[in-house]
Amino acid sequence: AAASGSKAQKPPDPTELAKEKVRAMSIKELKQYIERHGSSHAECFEKSDLLAKALDIAAIAPPDLPPGPAWMPVGAICRLCTKPSAKEHGGVICRRRRGDGSVGGCGEAICWRCMKRAPRESFGQVRTTKEEFESLEEDAWWMHEHCFTDGDYKDYF
Repeated sequence: AAASGSKAQKPPDPTELAKEKVRAMSIKELKQYIERHGSSHAECFEKSDLLAKALDIAAIAPPDLPPGPAWMPVGAICRLCTKPSAKEHGGVICRRRRGDGSVGGCGEAICWRCMKRAPRESFGQVRTTKEEFESLEEDAWWMHEHCFTDGDYKDYF
């Protein structure tokens, strides 16, 4: 029983999950998926053509980001101190999902200790605390100041 219990805990392969989602898409959704990944579907005349092209994209595309805030997971390495996070929510990841669906940030993890202590000259002015991040619930996001683009700064503050 213990062996089957450990198999249930194995995280699913993100590429296989993406392919499952693609297989369930309508023609319109397949076309949108192909376009969203910077490709053309002009040569696709049948749903099977669209599906084959979308599956090829799913095999090499980075996995979709999970919804919600970008907490630093257990075992993630802090970019500044290079220590792994020993607990869930041990810091944050530089990431923001914008209203238009685009994603900002470099994806690097920062632990709470470094967030508090990093020099402003190299790290920037934009900081958050665990308490502030938790209080924003599903709307929480944080990015390095140098990762901001137009509109991010205004939206953050």
